[in-house]
Amino acid sequence: MQYKSFIVPVFGEATSGFEDELNAFLRGHRVLSVHRELVPRGEQSFWCFSVEFLESKGGADGVAGHRGNRSDYRELLPPEEFARFRIMRDARKQLAEADGVPPYAILLDANLAELAKLPVVDEAALRKIKGFGEKKLTRWGRRFLEFLALAGQASIPDAGVGEDE
Repeated sequence: MQYKSFIVPVFGEATSGFEDELNAFLRGHRVLSVHRELVPRGEQSFWCFSVEFLESKGGADGVAGHRGNRSDYRELLPPEEFARFRIMRDARKQLAEADGVPPYAILLDANLAELAKLPVVDEAALRKIKGFGEKKLTRWGRRFLEFLALAGQASIPDAGVGEDE
């Protein structure tokens, strides 16, 4: 595992170039974590990002990130399962945007594909997902199930998931 740091100015016209560099790096590597911190310095304020990543192999420039190896779930799943997968992906995206986290922090695409194969998604199904423990269940489980229920894709228990928020 390796680390790379980025500084992105908060103010000024050149900020998009720094953001583009950071985003290109994130797209091209298998990112394990990103730590960010705002350094307040008035007009010279900046964000400092520390990225923990796995070194990629292959590619002419040495940057053959995980995106190139992504699964195409449209091809891997039957049409009805892919339709459920897309609904779940939208639910995950909305939760991620609302909470200011990347979508993969909630559930990976592989997890969504696993759930899409089930006839009903409920709390028990979420509990079986590797990496979706009690903390994530409490934070996102109920809202995820509510979104899916609105789309006719989930069963919501009367109590339990996410009740202590």
